[in-house]
Amino acid sequence: MIRFIFIGVLVFFLVSCNFNSKTEVKTQELPLISISEPETLNWDEKVPCDVWYVDGKDSILLTAKIKYRGERSRFYPKKSFSIEFDQKIKIPNFREDDDWILNSNYIDKTCMRNKLCYDLFREMHTTNRSSQTTFVKLLLSGKYHGLYLLQQEINASMLGLDKSDPQAVLFKSPPIFTSENHQLKLIDQSSFNQKFPKQVDANKSATLLNFHAFIHSSTDEHFKAYLHEWIDLRNVVDWYILLQFAHNEDGLTKNFYLYKQNHSTPYRIAIWDFDHSFGRDGDNKKNEMNSPIDMKKSVLFKRLLEVKTIGFEEMVQKRWVELRSQGVFSTQNLFSKMDEMDAQINLEQIKNFNRWPVKSDWYFDANSYEQEVEWMKKSIRKRITQLDKKFKSNL
Repeated sequence: MIRFIFIGVLVFFLVSCNFNSKTEVKTQELPLISISEPETLNWDEKVPCDVWYVDGKDSILLTAKIKYRGERSRFYPKKSFSIEFDQKIKIPNFREDDDWILNSNYIDKTCMRNKLCYDLFREMHTTNRSSQTTFVKLLLSGKYHGLYLLQQEINASMLGLDKSDPQAVLFKSPPIFTSENHQLKLIDQSSFNQKFPKQVDANKSATLLNFHAFIHSSTDEHFKAYLHEWIDLRNVVDWYILLQFAHNEDGLTKNFYLYKQNHSTPYRIAIWDFDHSFGRDGDNKKNEMNSPIDMKKSVLFKRLLEVKTIGFEEMVQKRWVELRSQGVFSTQNLFSKMDEMDAQINLEQIKNFNRWPVKSDWYFDANSYEQEVEWMKKSIRKRITQLDKKFKSNL
């Protein structure tokens, strides 16, 4: 009986959405995810639920497990969720997977910052990894819950790890690039956030400690000589540039995944959580970006910059000019991506902010969605000019 009521509410909502979408604004109908919210939904353990996924005329009922997700974001009124489907699902243009995240994007009124940076990182090079994403509207127990970003969970399969190779490993934001109390943090191996393999199956702490020792304690000569065996320098240069471009100081020592695909590949970075970017700090405070971020807060970048014979600054400068000439970091490319996102979510953001007002206590100001999009574009223009000057590009 409950399921029939649930389906009835869903159909009514879909009809309402189609009626409301008849407007002069040319936009596509967003996919809909409707979840029968479990009474025991919590932060620690996924609990069973039913999920309707509706995209255009296609719909499917799936079984899954769900829980809240987030650290600081757990205090926001609009929560994010982790979903594990009981079978792998295929979303158009995505790889098949069973692990997904519904990101509330609550602190970012544009809802664009994460998606833009994830897409940019992959565009910079084919071996750069980040979540593929799509905007969706979410219902919980038949009630509208807002605009969300459905994104792939970063895991071993998504990163192409060879699960049969004992040297394949994945960590989330391990505390190895920070100089603050790093010895204390390293004592607690739970802070390593080992995601693959499961730490109870194969503890890879020794591997991470060896990498930490290389970054922090090796001589300059040793660091330069063995650098390419430890890290994919091309990948790290792209990461460095994206952090600089987004002005994301929050991402220097956290909000990344460190992974090694197999015994013959070095460590690489997969990016994560870029809402601290383009004119906003992680706490949502406006940032004019008038002062450079201190890249040397990351011990890895500090070593790369200070061992001059490596030529890291020259690599970054050359790479920036290359990416600018390719049009990756151009206002045309970036604003086109933003305009495409706006066409997808412009109508939905109105409903979203009716549900989650822009004047909430969690925001530093009452900027509307439109004002925030313009603030973001202004910040991007400014940052391109700043980095062109810094890296001596005349494009």
